[in-house]
Amino acid sequence: MKYLLPLGLIYVFSQIGLVIGYQPGDRVSALAQTLHNDFKTAWLDLPLPQMPRFGLKDSVIFHSILPKFNPNSTHDNRINLKSDLKVSFNFDRSKLSIPWITVFDSKSRVTLKKLVVTFTYDEFEVIRVSYKTLYGNKLTKLDSSHPALRGFEMEYIWESVQEEDFGLGVIVMFSSAVIGFVTLFLLALSDESNSSDKWTQQTKRRKSATNLQTRGNIRR
Repeated sequence: MKYLLPLGLIYVFSQIGLVIGYQPGDRVSALAQTLHNDFKTAWLDLPLPQMPRFGLKDSVIFHSILPKFNPNSTHDNRINLKSDLKVSFNFDRSKLSIPWITVFDSKSRVTLKKLVVTFTYDEFEVIRVSYKTLYGNKLTKLDSSHPALRGFEMEYIWESVQEEDFGLGVIVMFSSAVIGFVTLFLLALSDESNSSDKWTQQTKRRKSATNLQTRGNIRR
């Protein structure tokens, strides 16, 4: 029984933590992976200044990290002009993702100029993500080491969900916390009642044993 109250408090505070979530301006985690020349990079964290900030519109310049496909170098900064360059993103501890986006199209010879990332959010958490791409004109001259072939602008836009949706979510979370706490409280009462019954039964046994012993002594 002595462990039930701490467990109940932990459960309630965990539910409160879910409600609190992000605060305005908090950095939302972001990972990127690049695919080029049949090679992929690992999932890499975006630099802190390039990560989206919760609820705040922002714009950054992102450069795709090229995979290492030359074993004699630590990294490669030249693009194979015959191979597409693509990038994918994960946000909010990998809960939300943007699938492969073409940054450089080797056939049409166009590059990504701007990626508009729209986050839908309530007061404390990110709900979903969507995106829109904007490409430039066809390139007449290509330079495999030019940063424009792998760099583009990322614009972060935040759209709030309806207030009633958030209110419903808070009610559900709060109700869950209350139900959990009441359940643990009832379990504690049940455990206390069982302990009391056991103590009563033990007391009756002791009294019965004492009475039998007394009667035996009288008969002697």
